[in-house]
Amino acid sequence: GHYAITPHVVGDGNRFYYVAGESSYIMFTSSEDGAQSWTSLRSLGGDAFLERAGTFPAVAANGSDVVVVWRGRPSATATYLDVYASRSSDGGATWGNKVNLSTTSAYETPAEVASFGSTVVVTWYRGINETQSMLVAARSTDLGLSWEVPVDIALVPRPQYDERNRRPVILSRPDRFEIMMQFN
Repeated sequence: GHYAITPHVVGDGNRFYYVAGESSYIMFTSSEDGAQSWTSLRSLGGDAFLERAGTFPAVAANGSDVVVVWRGRPSATATYLDVYASRSSDGGATWGNKVNLSTTSAYETPAEVASFGSTVVVTWYRGINETQSMLVAARSTDLGLSWEVPVDIALVPRPQYDERNRRPVILSRPDRFEIMMQFN
């Protein structure tokens, strides 16, 4: 059977993009007619995108430029999780290489992504110690072709074990990106 882990949908005009984790794969579909019909649900990139862990993907789009981010293990034996990104310039028909946005071997929570114009921002929490995490953000100014080194934004309480799949929320505005955090 099939099951979706954390489905995520974004729309831009008549275009809509859907991404979800399914077992160890990132599944993707799109609509060009206002969500009346959808392309066949397919793996984002086949075996090269096998994540070895829950994927928790998120998607942002600007027309036919689409960026998907997710969390996964960099190797089958890794004990930590990294944040990855991939982009498509043709509405998801083809995908570029996956890019590891993480710069440490710390525990990383699922990421969230937003775009405006040619700028894409990805944000997530990186574990620092048992009680604290760092809110982190990475930016691309060319729709995900290249990425700046992630920056530390704020030291925050570390989510408890059962809340570690919590994502920060990011909103795009014409003049800024806003990141919101939720704590108990």
